[in-house]
Amino acid sequence: MPSAKVRDDYKLTELYDLGQAAIKGDVRTFEYILMDNQKSFIRIGVYLVLVHVKTIVYRNLFKRIMILINTTTPNPYRVNLQVCESVLKSLDEDVDMDEIG
Repeated sequence: MPSAKVRDDYKLTELYDLGQAAIKGDVRTFEYILMDNQKSFIRIGVYLVLVHVKTIVYRNLFKRIMILINTTTPNPYRVNLQVCESVLKSLDEDVDMDEIG
């Protein structure tokens, strides 16, 4: 991830913010920035790559969920898919449990 100085020098604010959302697992912000800047991302040739980065955003979101849940569950290495499904539904994401599980 580039530093704030590189972001400012090369005017990469959108890409920097997109990267920060990906690191945090912030699906809503990632999707908003991606759709809001879709034309410019297509023009510079990175849009399709960024669409695939969304899977990393999901992974980071699920990782954060696991960190929160691990304090209360007896088996810290199991993921409760119903919890993940409810989080994705609260984010208005289309969820197909057959694809996840």
